[in-house]
Amino acid sequence: MKNLEWVEVQPFHQMGSFKWKAMGLEYKFVHTQPPGPDLVNRVIGQFRAAGCHVR
Repeated sequence: MKNLEWVEVQPFHQMGSFKWKAMGLEYKFVHTQPPGPDLVNRVIGQFRAAGCHVR
């Protein structure tokens, strides 16, 4: 990927879910689980295999 300098992989988390409740909005990801280390490492490997620098 010639147009990218690097990719930063940031896994999903639930830390901001309270903001949705404070705004009176439905949080649709309440049952979504954060990825495990194996999945994060696999994604990092996929970016590296595509020629990207990963942070």
